[in-house]
Amino acid sequence: MDNPKEIVFKTKITPKLGAVALLPLGASFVLAYFAVDAGSKFGPNDPTRFVFVGIPALISAVIILTMLLVCHHFLNRVITIRGDDMTYEVGSGRSTTLNIAEMAFSPPAENSNLRTLMFSDGVEFIQIPQLFLGEKEFAQLTSIIMKRRKIQESSGQKTYSL
Repeated sequence: MDNPKEIVFKTKITPKLGAVALLPLGASFVLAYFAVDAGSKFGPNDPTRFVFVGIPALISAVIILTMLLVCHHFLNRVITIRGDDMTYEVGSGRSTTLNIAEMAFSPPAENSNLRTLMFSDGVEFIQIPQLFLGEKEFAQLTSIIMKRRKIQESSGQKTYSL
């Protein structure tokens, strides 16, 4: 199938991602507030200070650090579909080009709240969560991949699934 049209999808912070992130961010800020508040109520040499200051501060820092690392991992990814090939680019300049029919592909579960596309070239596994792409773009990407795979399956080309 020769299709010179190029379709580009970019991961970003979506409104749904912001809504999902509110609860852990809120919990983290509350724990940080408890740590600061407890720090002012204990003497500097009090041995129980670590329990009431250190543990909430540590948990708060871990929550924020985890959220930052997950966002850093999934943001600034670019998925380009050109003809029968899909190129997945990571922000650091690394890219992987896959033939849509030959790549191993796992479509998202229909009844899932946190839907994810997963595909592989046999060496590298790539996940694209709906939270970082947006509902409309995610549905469009899934539809394009499914249509192209169906066309190539009907023409006798072998396809793979995860």
